[in-house]
Amino acid sequence: KMANRNTAHLTEEQLHDLREIFETLDEDGNGTISLNELGFALKTVGIDLAGYELRQIVAHFDTNGDGTIDMEEFKKLYTSEKSKRDIGVTFKRVVQARKDVNTLGGTSLASVEGTTHTVRKAETVAFAQWINSNLKDDQDCQSLLPVNSENNELFDKCKNGII
Repeated sequence: KMANRNTAHLTEEQLHDLREIFETLDEDGNGTISLNELGFALKTVGIDLAGYELRQIVAHFDTNGDGTIDMEEFKKLYTSEKSKRDIGVTFKRVVQARKDVNTLGGTSLASVEGTTHTVRKAETVAFAQWINSNLKDDQDCQSLLPVNSENNELFDKCKNGII
């Protein structure tokens, strides 16, 4: 059962493995592991941290302030550190950031409502400059040039199919 919100994305197998590692390191059976034991435990599950990182983590996740980590704290710590290193989570954060992009709504009748297109500003500037430079002598394009590279004018001027 994965009712605990902090471990919702851990499989039963991962929880079992975490418990086994925790219990192996908790040599005196008191239900906690020390800073040194924590470093080894995390390394065992694929998270290798420097000493200063371990101290910061203990300070953050040691909710009862006893200087050790209990099983619940260890699960929270593991899921937090795993998500920082998980390529899928990292990719999702990067994709959602959308820095330096223009977002345009769908414009055709075929577009599904709510569809958006994202274009990097650098691409828009480069295309506008290329069009201005290479089509400046084209008589058919004269009424549409120059294309302003600092806004979405490029997309409006391309709608009629001449550019």
